[in-house]
Amino acid sequence: MLRRKKKHPTHANLKAKVPKSRRPINKSNPVRRAREYARAYGSKARVEFVKALGCFQCGTAVAENAHLHGSKSGMGRKASYTDIVPLCRTCHTRYDAYTLVPNEAQLRVTADLVEIAWQARQAHPEAT
Repeated sequence: MLRRKKKHPTHANLKAKVPKSRRPINKSNPVRRAREYARAYGSKARVEFVKALGCFQCGTAVAENAHLHGSKSGMGRKASYTDIVPLCRTCHTRYDAYTLVPNEAQLRVTADLVEIAWQARQAHPEAT
């Protein structure tokens, strides 16, 4: 009598054999990631719009989205997309390290102006 060789267990076979309570937790939740991106940045078009504004602090043409410190979003969470100012990489790094200490009122006004400019662009896209 010939013995059949056992097939090497595939991932699907292993998954079926492991009880659900013993499976590892999926670390990346795409739905939650998309929801948090929308809360923190708005949309990809808004991210590109803010990047195109240039650095608020030094005037460099290339900027990135910098979230304001001290917002009411909770500890360990990024601020909302309405609390974003454009800063270049150097100024953003210094701002996050608290070595660049700009006037918080100016930052708040700049974040509000960015939001107003974004809303105006959304209302009248043909003007750009």
